[in-house]
Amino acid sequence: MYKVIHVISDKNIGGAGVLLLGLLRHTDRTRFEPLVVLPKGSLLAPRVRALGVRCFALSRGGDKTLSPTALWPLFRLFWQEKPDIIHTNASLSARLAALPLRAVRIDTKHCCFAPTARQKSLLARLCFRAFEAVSGVFYIATAEAVRKNLTQRGSACDRLAVIPGGAERPRVLDSKQKAALRAALGIPEGAFVVGLCARVERGKGHEAFLAAARLLRQEKSLFFLAVGGGTLLERLRAAASDLPNVKFLGFREDVGDVLNLFDLSLNCSDLSETSPLALSESMSLGKPIVVTGVGGNADMARGCGLVVPPRDAHALAAAILRLRSDRALYATLSAAATRRYETHYSATHMTQKIEALYLALSESRNKANPHAAATRISPRPKCIYKISKNFRVEK
Repeated sequence: MYKVIHVISDKNIGGAGVLLLGLLRHTDRTRFEPLVVLPKGSLLAPRVRALGVRCFALSRGGDKTLSPTALWPLFRLFWQEKPDIIHTNASLSARLAALPLRAVRIDTKHCCFAPTARQKSLLARLCFRAFEAVSGVFYIATAEAVRKNLTQRGSACDRLAVIPGGAERPRVLDSKQKAALRAALGIPEGAFVVGLCARVERGKGHEAFLAAARLLRQEKSLFFLAVGGGTLLERLRAAASDLPNVKFLGFREDVGDVLNLFDLSLNCSDLSETSPLALSESMSLGKPIVVTGVGGNADMARGCGLVVPPRDAHALAAAILRLRSDRALYATLSAAATRRYETHYSATHMTQKIEALYLALSESRNKANPHAAATRISPRPKCIYKISKNFRVEK
């Protein structure tokens, strides 16, 4: 039995938190004992406990990537629990607190921002590589684009595994349930629903979504539906007030139900994406996708969607019209979306890949230092786990 401590800094339930819940839900409890460290007051805590997983709340500094006040509580917890694996999500504090320990250390990278010129400088790359070697950390990149960003910053290729985030399949509504929800949301019967599910914030591309809807305002069979809350919501609602076939729903608890109504699922981001959960959930329901070519979007759309340039409303509108009018292409992409979800982007697939990584890293560590299992203290940094060649993204 391997004890795994997950450390996450989210107080709200974001993408990383949803991925963690999926991982916990599908973890093989006959082989792994998961524990979770969260900031005090995190909305994730009751959901984690509902899965039968122990939670530990950090009263100070737990919601920050790096906090000196969190180092000692984390080290003390690690020392007491003696984990085999420490898996972090954006918590540098946890990685630092784990330095003296013998546990396998893994950090999942969810963001995909191109490194700056300073980050790509020789000195910065050497510092990044040195910390990586001393800490013994192994990275999970949630998209191939994240892996490329990390190597550009100096990460060693043999310390990286590409494992896309996996989503749960939403419940499938029957025809009566769909009809009732469409009526409640004011969607005309027979309309082709073009959906976007994302936080309404800068970089998510809602402006291009609205501009494409405006270009297609004469297409009466199209209905544009945006799901998600955010700081730009009211401004965009006002901008769309003259378009009767555009609706910004805001935050919804029943996102999975609303995804059932989409005929087409969009991701219009123009800054960064890795493996968006809304796309994975849409693919699980057989929805073709149209995405911008940023981050990991193009990988997700391979064989099951269309890719357009970011901020290009005309290209987005053309892709929407193509899939609305070409029913043969739509059917092909719909079937491919379901297959690609099952083989690449399901929570089950993600968990299996991560558990295989846990086992491989643990075995490699024990072979490198067979006496390490008898002590809590880490072996010297020369013990490096070189196994990532088996964990590249599938094409």
